Amino acid sequence: MLVADQFTVAGDGLEYTFTATFPIPTDTALTFRAPYFDMLEQMKLGTLVLTDEAGRQIGSGLFTKGSASVELTLPRQPQTVVATQEPTSPPATFAAASPTNVEQNSTPQTQHPSFGRFITLGIGHIVDIRALDHVLFLCALLVVCREIKPMIAVITCFTLAHSVTLALAALDIMTISARVVEPLIAASIVFVGIENFRKQIDVKKRCALTFGFGLVHGLGLAQGLRESGLGGTPGQLAAQLLGFNLGVELGQLTIAAVFLPVLFLARRSQAVERFATPAISAVVIALGGFWLVQRLLP
Repeated sequence: MLVADQFTVAGDGLEYTFTATFPIPTDTALTFRAPYFDMLEQMKLGTLVLTDEAGRQIGSGLFTKGSASVELTLPRQPQTVVATQEPTSPPATFAAASPTNVEQNSTPQTQHPSFGRFITLGIGHIVDIRALDHVLFLCALLVVCREIKPMIAVITCFTLAHSVTLALAALDIMTISARVVEPLIAASIVFVGIENFRKQIDVKKRCALTFGFGLVHGLGLAQGLRESGLGGTPGQLAAQLLGFNLGVELGQLTIAAVFLPVLFLARRSQAVERFATPAISAVVIALGGFWLVQRLLP
């Protein structure tokens, strides 16, 4: 068992990152264990990222409930190995948890989810109850659209915007705390809900609004991608990003395919047409406001 030379914990109250620095291992086969993972009910997924002293990523894996260990093989002998474990939304007491243990293993295996698996993960992430804020935002944008072309334009702007920040955040090129991102997502929902009460909706302004807020939503979606075991060669990373994004879009289109026919059917009735959009927008504002207050509270 290797003993860390340095061990640090950094967090913002919602997310914590454990960083452990180890000396040169005698073997390239390593097993990383997080024994605390099964002890905390709030723990769901956690990403392990292995880097050398130059900061280059040389391996990654995923901790899950019931499988709190990751086996990796070093591609070459680094001078220093740095292990960073990023848990998902742990409680404040998580900072006191024990550090990750590292042991030698004779039968290690480095695996990254396949392209198809990332598509499935993307679909699962957007239809998950935890992504309800993203779904509600999309529905709030579409509810005032009366033609197919504006709907396609809005969906396209949202897709392009969140794809950019999703990739930047997932690759740690852009890092913004969840304490900032999550309230902004809730605020975007409230803003769009209020905008829906305007008598005239300009399509170009709605697309610009969608793109701007889509950048923020991409930062929120990136957390799901980081939890999915992102890593590998540049080609693998590109495929993983593409697969996850494609899955998210398929999930969004599925939701739109269910929501829009119901909306068009409701508009056949003048009585429903008169009250449907204001009623839906009021619900959007109420839920967004609730999330905003909840996420701003310590």
